[in-house]
Amino acid sequence: LAAAAVCAVMRKELPETAEKIKHLFTAAAGLIAGMMIIGRYNQTGVLFLFPFGYLAAAMALELFEGRLQTGLWALLFAAVFSLTAFGVSQEASKGTYPEYGRQIAQFVPQGARVLGNLNMEFFLDYDCLRDYRDLPYALEGDGLEAYLEENRIEYIVYHQELDFLWEHRPYWNVIYGNVLFVQELKNYCEQNCLCVGSFEDPWYGIRVAQLRGDPAYARVTVYRRAASSASLG
Repeated sequence: LAAAAVCAVMRKELPETAEKIKHLFTAAAGLIAGMMIIGRYNQTGVLFLFPFGYLAAAMALELFEGRLQTGLWALLFAAVFSLTAFGVSQEASKGTYPEYGRQIAQFVPQGARVLGNLNMEFFLDYDCLRDYRDLPYALEGDGLEAYLEENRIEYIVYHQELDFLWEHRPYWNVIYGNVLFVQELKNYCEQNCLCVGSFEDPWYGIRVAQLRGDPAYARVTVYRRAASSASLG
């Protein structure tokens, strides 16, 4: 709104500057509208911002001239470099994704069909993972056990962050869909499966950004289904 107001006021006095501000404003409005329409609210949604961010920075700095413009470019590069270096150093001190995969591999044999968190896909064999996002639809259909049988699930990896989603429902439905499946899944694991092991990973064991690093929801428990067509056949 501020950009639109400035553009309207400056249209006569500084038409070139007003035109640049208009382009910047319409580009930002288009990006926001596009994200709202297609609904990219997960972690990868930030990728939409990078190309526009670079272009917007260049367009904004074109509003200035001479030494001021040069100084702002230098400040921008220094800020990006410093923030990137800080972020990388922080991440380097945390657990690693390969270690997360090795911990799960202790309990899940290669080639086994698994129900678990979406971020496990990269270290499991092709087509071996079914993730939690399927479960809201499964409960609307033939139910959890029918879904597990149909997909020949042998192991269930239960991330403790699901308890947090349940406790704060429905606020976090955007991650896996309607979290009403959580209690049924948890009860099924405890009553119909064998716990083969667990570990804690406060970084990759949690997808909720606000919880990452919090040991209170860091436990990952691996269950083997006691009886299934997959394990028996």
